[in-house]
Amino acid sequence: MDDKTRSVSGDLKSFSIFDVTQSLMMGRKTALVTVQSSTRKGYVYFKDGQIVSALDDALNKGEGAVMDIFSWVDGSFCIDFEVQTTDVNIDLPTDHLLLEVARNLDEIRRDHGIEEDTTEESDHREVTGAVKNRFGEKLQKQLNSVFKRVAVQAEPGRDRYTPNAFDALLQALLELSGSVLFLRPGQRPRIKTPEGFATIKEETISADEIQGFLSALLSDAEATDLREIKEVATYFHSPLLGSFKVSVMDEHGSNLVTFTPAGRTVRKLVDLCPDPVTMNQLQQTAEGLVIIAGPLGSCRAELVGAVIEDRMARHDAFAFEFSNGSRHSFETERGFCVRRAMPTSGGLLHSAVRGALEQCPDVLAFVGGPEHDAFSLSLSTSGLQRLVLLTVESHSPGDTLNRVFRLARTADGDPLTEPLAERLRWIVDLTPPTGPRQPPQMSVLAFDREAQALLHAGDLAGLRRHRVASTPVVM
Repeated sequence: MDDKTRSVSGDLKSFSIFDVTQSLMMGRKTALVTVQSSTRKGYVYFKDGQIVSALDDALNKGEGAVMDIFSWVDGSFCIDFEVQTTDVNIDLPTDHLLLEVARNLDEIRRDHGIEEDTTEESDHREVTGAVKNRFGEKLQKQLNSVFKRVAVQAEPGRDRYTPNAFDALLQALLELSGSVLFLRPGQRPRIKTPEGFATIKEETISADEIQGFLSALLSDAEATDLREIKEVATYFHSPLLGSFKVSVMDEHGSNLVTFTPAGRTVRKLVDLCPDPVTMNQLQQTAEGLVIIAGPLGSCRAELVGAVIEDRMARHDAFAFEFSNGSRHSFETERGFCVRRAMPTSGGLLHSAVRGALEQCPDVLAFVGGPEHDAFSLSLSTSGLQRLVLLTVESHSPGDTLNRVFRLARTADGDPLTEPLAERLRWIVDLTPPTGPRQPPQMSVLAFDREAQALLHAGDLAGLRRHRVASTPVVM
């Protein structure tokens, strides 16, 4: 190993790509493995010992690139440690992926009568070509199967004017591991898959079909929002297929509808917060205010749900959460969580919180909603020997501190820094995850005595310096 570059090189004939992968898996290493075979070149990215991304020189990505690269038996490899990638295109666990690759290679060699330890270059080319063909055939068969079933289910018996009108398309979305289903009047349904866009091969969707579906799905308030602000987001639950987030946008008089699979169960705290010190801090904080900040897509709501799930499971706690939508459900056998839609006005929120407090919850959470009112209520209720979780939209740790100081004022402009210094325990700043199933990056500011004194004095500049001097937890 070169200590300066943190890299290792070798020959594939003495140390195969399978051996490299097993070594990185056992060591839970993060690295880029570059494989060179004759004129071919491929790249396989590892994170904590798992393959998360792959690309070859033919611009194959994901599982297809792995199938191609792992069929190369001669050439060289180079491992560059601690190389990160933001392009995550493989979700399958690496041990399952290796089994699938090995099975395909064995079948191809058997079908073509090729020995595993052959040295003939023509045999290697034949195996590589067969791997490509087999992977392409497998994907095409899957698509054709889905297309055929969608066509059979959709015509002629599809009930077009109920919330279940598009269940066959949602089934296709799940089976293709798609991220979004797009419905636009006059066009065929399209699904974004890990391999690209797939067009479901049936007739186009009409404006009447979409309008009938929306009439059955949207509440009066949501329909009003769509008319007035030209977009609305809601959630749809199918008993057979699970939950989906539905976004509707008015495109010059016609409605574009997108469906995104919504997780049925909340992610575990250890998955969102793999750093054991930070996780222990969140688990041990039994009372006071915790602010969870970050931009859109940074998993703020998911982290709130994970903290609630963990608290219910560990302490048999009772939680009350105000949030928009239904992002997840709790399956713990201990504790209980009541979830209410976040009121749109401060007066309604005050009334709803009073009703919640009468039930004496151990955890109270505010996800979104009227920003100033939610902050004021979270501050006042955190002084009643319970844990209060509050989400704040922000773009950086410095921006979070600015927003907290701005919000910590009464309607008359009087500062609330004294009660905030007494009750604030943590500020957790999140940045969006780098790919599917990846945790967000996390920076934690603990309000120790020095930070409390700075906050009590209203010293924003001093608190910024204190934060810079502190070592953030970043994962």
